[in-house]
Amino acid sequence: PRLGITRAELVSALLFALAHWPWSAAPVFLIFGFAMSSVRSAAGCLWPCVLIHAAHNAWVRGAAEGQPAPLILGAHALPTTVVSGCAVLAELAAGSWLAFLVLRQRRRLARGA
Repeated sequence: PRLGITRAELVSALLFALAHWPWSAAPVFLIFGFAMSSVRSAAGCLWPCVLIHAAHNAWVRGAAEGQPAPLILGAHALPTTVVSGCAVLAELAAGSWLAFLVLRQRRRLARGA
């Protein structure tokens, strides 16, 4: 990219932060946006970011409301504690795996490979 990868990721993070409300939480959204744009750069596609964002939103919604939205499977709803635990584990697992990908990609770019 013309801006360079890091600058492009920062611009993306800024736009992400501006698109979310409340703006008083902009620093948190800026960090999250930068992390997601770094994941996008490393993974080469947007889907890992979409999955992390969805897991994060489920977890935050659960924390804000005292319980997450129920997950409906067929005619049965999983207990909210199971859903909340799964959302947290999914976010941690995906974040860890994608952090590895980001670091690996950055090393490759630094070496010029």
